[in-house]
Amino acid sequence: MVYCPKCGTQNQDEAEFCMKCGFSLKGKKDGWLSRKNPFAWVTIIAVIALLGFFYITVIPQSPSPTWTPPTYTNPPTPSNTPIYTLPPSTTPPTHPPTPAYTLTPQIPIITPDDAHNYYGKLVIVEGLVVYTYNSGNACFLDFHQDWSTNPNAFVAVIFASDFGKFSPSPESYYLFKKVRVKGIITQYNSKPEIILNSPSQIWIVE
Repeated sequence: MVYCPKCGTQNQDEAEFCMKCGFSLKGKKDGWLSRKNPFAWVTIIAVIALLGFFYITVIPQSPSPTWTPPTYTNPPTPSNTPIYTLPPSTTPPTHPPTPAYTLTPQIPIITPDDAHNYYGKLVIVEGLVVYTYNSGNACFLDFHQDWSTNPNAFVAVIFASDFGKFSPSPESYYLFKKVRVKGIITQYNSKPEIILNSPSQIWIVE
């Protein structure tokens, strides 16, 4: 049987033309694969598919090699390598003890009448400035009305070299003000006094 290569119609072996489409069958060999036989081609495709399935499922496949990172280990320590260790008796350093701080003794606050009892001592004299006088060389702040006759009359003195540190006209600024005067009691003309070198030694209380 000869199959028409154009329309696939089955014809007799001795036919020279296709009985359906009239295509010339001259020179066509009488073979299974040379003819357009649908069954033959279907059989070939089925065999190829079966072989492929057998290759994939039956024949074991070698697994793809996977890369494994190398593992590094520390080389053994040579026996002649010295090993340094702290002596067993090592103790942490000790710090010197913190020194104990003592409070500064409180400066006594006294009245102008008691100033003559504290010669050479640091005190705070609290009182009312009742009289002032500026001679140009020094400014005197008196705490007693009878300062000229009272042998124990206390006075605070500001010398001209320190006038620039104080308020202008200290004789007017401190007059009739209750103040506190801090300093060492000294004696001048047998009377107690404190020399003021800084405004921090005198401040107004009221």
